Amino acid sequence: MRNGDEVVARGVVVAAPGRPMVFCPPFAQPDIASPQRKAPACADDPRAVVVTGIDVDRLSERDAAEGVSFGYAQLRGVWRDRTIAVTEQRPFTPDEPAPPAADEVPCPRPPGGWKRNNELPPFDADRLAAYTEQQPDRFGAQWVVYADAEQERDGGPDWPAAKQILVVGVVEGDLDDARRDLAPLYDGNLCVTRTEQSITRRKQVTRELEALWTSHPEAVVATAGLGGPRNLPAVDLVVMDQPTHDVLAGIGWEQFEVSAVIQPAR
Repeated sequence: MRNGDEVVARGVVVAAPGRPMVFCPPFAQPDIASPQRKAPACADDPRAVVVTGIDVDRLSERDAAEGVSFGYAQLRGVWRDRTIAVTEQRPFTPDEPAPPAADEVPCPRPPGGWKRNNELPPFDADRLAAYTEQQPDRFGAQWVVYADAEQERDGGPDWPAAKQILVVGVVEGDLDDARRDLAPLYDGNLCVTRTEQSITRRKQVTRELEALWTSHPEAVVATAGLGGPRNLPAVDLVVMDQPTHDVLAGIGWEQFEVSAVIQPAR
């Protein structure tokens, strides 16, 4: 994001006495359910973004605590030096939950198909994970998918009938050799597939993303686990400004997934 760009944002706006009004990305939501009725603690947070042109009376779910007014809004405005000059303020509407999507299973069905959960022993991938950690340049990410059961995910009513599959990424070597090595270590459904990022590289990228907390404390909302369809390290930003862009470009865009709270207007 460069000075003069038009942006959109949605979330909490805080008006504290004697302070500039700020937009608070998701790290500081109102805690109005608390008996102490605490206000969002983001006025002093380096990640808070100053906003001008806000009508406090038009904030959605407007409330106050500890002398601080706050509420929700959808904003459009002009970005300049970590300030949004608001040109349009709309009522806040929560995101509609997306319908569950079927998982992609990157392996063909085995002969006889995938086994259902009620046909498998309790999920335990510790032995397999320990083995892959001993060969971090050979193996990559591990994740779980479900075959033929998107409506049964997350412990739904037909969970025993779901088909849970452990996917293991392989960076170096033959897939069949890796499958033969891993099969004795895991009793459940196993999918061994090619992946580009090794365990060694993933840990390095994760450390570099976490270093943004120190080098650019105003930029990072969170770095958390694996994200996106390629199961890469993930980083959530307040905004993709030039300094943050330069750091991430040095890591390599193909090495992680990135999202930002403040987006370019479309």
